[in-house]
Amino acid sequence: MLVVTPKNLSILTMIVLAFGCSKKEEKKSEDSPNSTDGQNNTDVLDSTIDVIPVRNDEKSGPNSTPFKTEITVNGVLHTSYYNRATSSPYFQSSTELKDLFPDISNPRTSQLCLPTIMSYELYTQLAAKPALLSSKAETHLMKPIYDQVRDMYKVCETDRYRGTTAPQAANCAIKAAFAMGLVPHVQVIGVDAKWKDGGYYIESVSTEMRALKNEDVINSVANQTSAMFLIGFYDTTDGVNFTRIGGHFISITATGLASNETSGSMRAWIVDPALPGNEKAGANNPFNATIAPFKRSNESNLDPLIEKEIVGSKLEAAGLRIFIESEIRFSMSRE
Repeated sequence: MLVVTPKNLSILTMIVLAFGCSKKEEKKSEDSPNSTDGQNNTDVLDSTIDVIPVRNDEKSGPNSTPFKTEITVNGVLHTSYYNRATSSPYFQSSTELKDLFPDISNPRTSQLCLPTIMSYELYTQLAAKPALLSSKAETHLMKPIYDQVRDMYKVCETDRYRGTTAPQAANCAIKAAFAMGLVPHVQVIGVDAKWKDGGYYIESVSTEMRALKNEDVINSVANQTSAMFLIGFYDTTDGVNFTRIGGHFISITATGLASNETSGSMRAWIVDPALPGNEKAGANNPFNATIAPFKRSNESNLDPLIEKEIVGSKLEAAGLRIFIESEIRFSMSRE
């Protein structure tokens, strides 16, 4: 049994197979938030297409641009590389969770990306800030990891067919913190901030309906705030017209800017709940992806608030582009 103990907050690595979280979604109405996955349909195999991240080794040549680990944002110097935790054993397609899959015989149908990444972020928040440990938090961490994910599945109101929406994710962070006797601080930046006016967010969730900036990500990491991202997988044949195939939740625990900052690119360490996390960020390997500015044409149908693309990562699926749609940042305090 895989257990996290409050004594040393150590975690063990589960050896499991990795599959994707996203599915093809049908046409959505602007009257409700986007799910991470397709519409609820009992005939899952006919109505969805799995998006499977391909494990491609990242390539770096002798002339690759070095990235700085200290970044000044608005006059404040940050150490941007912050290794918050060991490699993550939180895995959405764990066989112990298969009864929550739409098809229990097929782990590729797992819709547990948000409950899994939320569980991981709760762990890293509490591990990084021992002063937050309460009796309720310790009780939570003593549970097997897959039971922690089950708890978040219920709190986040995840649908086993449709996944979880960004408002559900932000509200989940609020409710999870309160359940541990802690005060949550949650903010949503990006496309999904628009659901605030419709009453989809708990009142204490703050929103900013604007494009995500590099400094948003840097400040989240530097301040040891959980930085979770709803990303979208998009199909395109011309780089102008895009079709959203599905969505996925990840988190970022380290960032860096190139010495030549004119490109606007940023490196990051991505934690992906669709991969078992057998690797750990280290001094010689602090990044596993690049966040690059999207060079849009005037004719592009991509939402104007989407300006960041993830490239060179193991999230990549053949023929699909990956864009950051929204950041959900949250932290907890005693008061």
